[in-house]
Amino acid sequence: MWVVKRGVAPAQAFVRSCLDDVDGGGRAGIPPYARVRSVLGVRMKPPPLFSSLPRTAQVQLAGLGPVLFGMVCGFLLEASAAGYWVLSTVGLLGAVSGGMEHSGAAAGARRGLLAGSLFGFGLVLAHAIARERELVTIPHPAVLLIAITSVIGTVFGAAGGAMRSRLE
Repeated sequence: MWVVKRGVAPAQAFVRSCLDDVDGGGRAGIPPYARVRSVLGVRMKPPPLFSSLPRTAQVQLAGLGPVLFGMVCGFLLEASAAGYWVLSTVGLLGAVSGGMEHSGAAAGARRGLLAGSLFGFGLVLAHAIARERELVTIPHPAVLLIAITSVIGTVFGAAGGAMRSRLE
């Protein structure tokens, strides 16, 4: 089952053993152009290209998802500062992974711009609906958050697109 090789950390051995079940134990299951190295050195395939997904999935991933996630963060703005910051950090990871669904930094940046602005819109909308005092300092007027999240989403989406283009 778990074989710990000399010089390989136990966590890496565990993850590799899990992947052995998935791809048959060797590199033969993953074509060379699809090999990706993560932080632990685990082989992963990049996500499918956004253009290859059905239109309904595209609308959910690029439109509905960021708005709803922004609304959750907007409600947490008044409920829990720690929860707001944790979910905002998760949103940054979402921006990078959304950018990885596109070939190149420019396409990833466009996706990040859209998702970031929709996230900011959802955040401001939920904050306006809740009408409570926020636990995290936000700019005044709150609409400036849309511009801020758009810029941040653009940067992280471009990073994801650049990562994918280096891997292909």
